Amino acid sequence: MPRTALSLIVAVGATIVGLPLLWFGGALAIQSLDVSGDSASASASAVGPALLALLGAAVLGAAGYSIRWSPVGALTVGGLHLLVSATALAFAPYDEGALPFLWQLVFDLDRAAPAISSGLAMTLAYGVSALLGMALLVGGLVSLRPGRATALWRLVGVAGGLAAVVATLWTFTLGLRVYIAFLVTGQPDAAVITPLVVQLALAVVVFGAALVPLRWSAVGGFVAGIVLTGLGLLLIAPLPEILEALPSDVAFLVATIGPAGLLSSVGLTLLGVAAGSRRLRSHDQGTGAVG
Repeated sequence: MPRTALSLIVAVGATIVGLPLLWFGGALAIQSLDVSGDSASASASAVGPALLALLGAAVLGAAGYSIRWSPVGALTVGGLHLLVSATALAFAPYDEGALPFLWQLVFDLDRAAPAISSGLAMTLAYGVSALLGMALLVGGLVSLRPGRATALWRLVGVAGGLAAVVATLWTFTLGLRVYIAFLVTGQPDAAVITPLVVQLALAVVVFGAALVPLRWSAVGGFVAGIVLTGLGLLLIAPLPEILEALPSDVAFLVATIGPAGLLSSVGLTLLGVAAGSRRLRSHDQGTGAVG
């Protein structure tokens, strides 16, 4: 099978399988949590669904790894992620009587599969789809003409990886506010939503810029991927006592990005991109394709 076709099949297949698992498991995990801290068993009951979301995040990582055969799969899926995310964020659900097409689909899905609908809405509003798309798109673009790794580029890559971690947390912090403004308040206000969406878009752009050193070294992708995945695992079942001690908005953020697999989905995708780009670079160096 041609390497390009294999890359496309793996990337598309991983996305089709991984996303519903992430949506379903993440929504059930959040529903199981007791953010107010009234029940000590709440975190334990969220572990099973959170592990399902983590499985979905791991499958999504294969889309990044598809770069090892060709950047085409990552470019295709990454572009679709960004297109859907941009559409969702640009056209907010202001009026339930005249919803934008994409949000109408999300709300229609709620009637048949409420958990999947809730997970889908969260990944769109939190900027998860945008981050996944940017990771795949940048990873694919820089892999079109990979460069040789040097000590300097490895150092730059580490700095870029740490910047990507900060940009991811920045995106999720803004995404929580977008999620509340879109879906919780009941009366979305353009004066509130527009600045939030612009800031979220800027955070995603910074995230993408931080990944550019992947062209020369995969170290930054490994650093960011390990840190984000580690945080996701650490927060997979936050204790109610800890959540209760935090400010309400911080508690809700912690109770979503960990158990819902949002941190892990970005982290594992970055690990896949880094591993795939490294293998592709090794292959190209072996054939003399890297200049």
